[in-house]
Amino acid sequence: MTMLNTYYLMADVRSNLHEVSQAHWSDKEILRKLNQVQTDLAMHLMLAPGAWLLKTASLVFAAGEATLPSDCAKPVHLIDNTLYTPIPIRRSVGEKRCSTLPVYYSDAVHEAWLERGKIVVNIEGYAETCTLWYHESIPDLHGGTAGASSATSALHLDVNNEPKFADDYYNGCTVEVIGQTTGVIDISSIVSDYVGSTKIMTIVGTPASGDYYGTISKLPGECYSALVLGATVRCLAKPSATVDEKCYDKFLLMQKDSWSVLKQWINDYTLDERHTRITETAE
Repeated sequence: MTMLNTYYLMADVRSNLHEVSQAHWSDKEILRKLNQVQTDLAMHLMLAPGAWLLKTASLVFAAGEATLPSDCAKPVHLIDNTLYTPIPIRRSVGEKRCSTLPVYYSDAVHEAWLERGKIVVNIEGYAETCTLWYHESIPDLHGGTAGASSATSALHLDVNNEPKFADDYYNGCTVEVIGQTTGVIDISSIVSDYVGSTKIMTIVGTPASGDYYGTISKLPGECYSALVLGATVRCLAKPSATVDEKCYDKFLLMQKDSWSVLKQWINDYTLDERHTRITETAE
């Protein structure tokens, strides 16, 4: 199951709020709530069994250090590609061994720890290539109305909805464009480049100014209800929101039920991924 694009997620939240157009809740407020809940869901998936957000990357060490991938949220496992042996990643530098190995011995106890945006190994001059398994940092969702600079291969993001300033931030994300007049998705593309200063994504297709667009979350589609209901409840909790208390309680209960079902689904989905038990051997 694939997640709906952000534009549709925002519309679903607005439907729950009984507010078709911006009045009490702005689009950027709803986007913030969706991104807050998306972060919570991503952290839950990282803590759960399974490899929902797991990726690999090749790290080249120099002088015992290597830079972590820019989309690394949480390192999981490190393997030396020459010896095919794991290098344990300690919880903190405080748990590392006191000594640093002077040379690289194949039978020595190697270990690594994290220092801000890099990973360090306790071997002087360590200059090997390793494979790192890590949980991917999920990019924030974004959606809105295409800007005036939209054209062939260029989608100009809605500046009112606070797109990111960092170059390449949305690279690799999938974005869908909905025709302003047709109301249907006529472009679905991977973002190949993003320039923060101009707020322009490079995509395949020709969006027009006034079209609607939305990125697609990298979370499993089964997170849809928890994402929309979580954002709805957070919007309704806005201090200046005048809502019926029973309405708030209804959505709060729906949110709890959705989270409960999602957690059960995650756990059941990964029940058989632990190991295969051998109960007999052939003679």
